[in-house]
Amino acid sequence: MFAPSPDVGTSSEVSAPSRPRASVSSTRPLERARDSRAEVRTEGRPTVAGSVTPAARAPSAPSPQPPRLEQGQAQPSDEVRSDDPRLRVRWGKPGLCEEGTRPLVDREALLSRFVAGPEGAEHIRRDPVLPALSAEFARQELDRAHRLLRILLGSQVDAVRAPSVFLYSSVEQLVSAACVNRATRGYYDGAIHVATERDLSESLLHEYTHHVLNQLGVRKPMWLHEGMAMLVARETWWQDPRLGLHDWLPEGHLPFEALVEAFPHTADELFAGAAYYQSIAMVFFIRVRGAQPDLGVLVEQLARGEVSPRSAFAYAAGREGRALHEAFRDYVHILPVASLPGAPPEGRGERALEQ
Repeated sequence: MFAPSPDVGTSSEVSAPSRPRASVSSTRPLERARDSRAEVRTEGRPTVAGSVTPAARAPSAPSPQPPRLEQGQAQPSDEVRSDDPRLRVRWGKPGLCEEGTRPLVDREALLSRFVAGPEGAEHIRRDPVLPALSAEFARQELDRAHRLLRILLGSQVDAVRAPSVFLYSSVEQLVSAACVNRATRGYYDGAIHVATERDLSESLLHEYTHHVLNQLGVRKPMWLHEGMAMLVARETWWQDPRLGLHDWLPEGHLPFEALVEAFPHTADELFAGAAYYQSIAMVFFIRVRGAQPDLGVLVEQLARGEVSPRSAFAYAAGREGRALHEAFRDYVHILPVASLPGAPPEGRGERALEQ
């Protein structure tokens, strides 16, 4: 999950990111400068935290950037490279690390010190400095996530087994043992990894959504993964006007195909903020204006190979090409920023997801 920092400017003079806020399973910054990312040393080569170091003989790919607002104008969205190697889906890669990259600390040694939860929560392991109750809280939140996803996707969710979960004491500890950008509050690599500093519930709901989709056989499109995870977790960080996302999206959205493979956890923070926001907007669009608004049916069709990840958005929207672009642009112009379409507002409970 992602936690953007709206107070950080985009000046290239910034040499290091501010201390990341604890966050759940997503990323959230958009106003950060490309030069503000921290570096990790990998076998003598510097690599941006959360990105993949290209193979020694492979040319270095340009850092993907979402359109920036320049006096109210968005840059062309085709500047984003959908084939950038740092945007490849890496489910199942420990710590989301590609070949040739390593986290700052010995990940296996760190996790081997984590303590298993009590009876009924043995699959949840925590940093020993955390109280035992944190594992029980995590178990309860995962049960809630399962109920929410069952409402969205139907009984197919019941076939999903409980995931392994690792609770980290801080964001710094989390990112030191993975290859994710420094705004990440949690990630999924076959197991759920979350920092407990803040918004633990939101992080668990977000990452559990990734687990369910993967277990159902849907590894991509990534916009569906991230948009649905944000919907289930009821994330609202993207509504912050200081991020400029609501003004940017109608004029310069990322190419839809770029969000099929894109992996925001490991992309730089500027791209990640745009990718997450557009992902949830695409899910909203399907739920509100789509020809196939039932996410459960879409997931089943993707799992059976009846719909391809690349064609899923056009299929669910019931439009293609320019018609799809224009319909999406018109929708995001009026996208409400005070509520989450299709998600249960605070206090209304899980039944709101049925509407």
